[in-house]
Amino acid sequence: MIYYNQLDEIYNILYNSANNLYKENAACKIQKWFKNLQYYKSIKNKETFNLSLINTYLNNFININESINDINKLLKNKKIRKINFPSEISENIVKYVVFNKYKIMPNWDTTKSGDLQIYILNRTIKIECKAFSSNGPISFGSNEYWDWIYFVNACDYKNKKFQVYELKMSSASNFWLDIKVNKNETFNNQKTQKRRPRITFAKLLNQIGNNIKLIFDNTINRL
Repeated sequence: MIYYNQLDEIYNILYNSANNLYKENAACKIQKWFKNLQYYKSIKNKETFNLSLINTYLNNFININESINDINKLLKNKKIRKINFPSEISENIVKYVVFNKYKIMPNWDTTKSGDLQIYILNRTIKIECKAFSSNGPISFGSNEYWDWIYFVNACDYKNKKFQVYELKMSSASNFWLDIKVNKNETFNNQKTQKRRPRITFAKLLNQIGNNIKLIFDNTINRL
């Protein structure tokens, strides 16, 4: 039998036990989170084309295009053409964006087809990456195949700020093949003619609608 004057003592015991259990669980969660953080950092550090290399390559690209601008100011007629934004930079930016979102590091340093690959449950997901640093059209190969495609807005590359859009749509899907690249032709029309479809990101965005998601909008030091 429990007497009334013992209730406070029992309550305190139960309260302290529950509080200690909560603290232990919280400590376990913090420890697990810290271990996960260490694991994810170790994966990032193991990458051959890591964030340090991305920064180095990007700095060199910025510097050489600035040099071209300076030289062009001295020229009267013929101008030096600017260098296109390097696919190696955009592909590896996408690699880290995907890793930060899904905690799976895509494979870039590979001889297999596709810009990036993800291996999940014995399945290979082929990823295509398209970058643009102006309002000009994006070019697609007539034989390119992908499961997912990512678009990198590199217009503000001088400040190392990028937007990454994710479209989980295969290049073989009817939706993609029916995208109009001009008034009279679809993506599939030009593909079957072995031509390279070209379309601006703005026009593409208008047709894709809510299927595409903006998953990164920041500088690369946030990767």
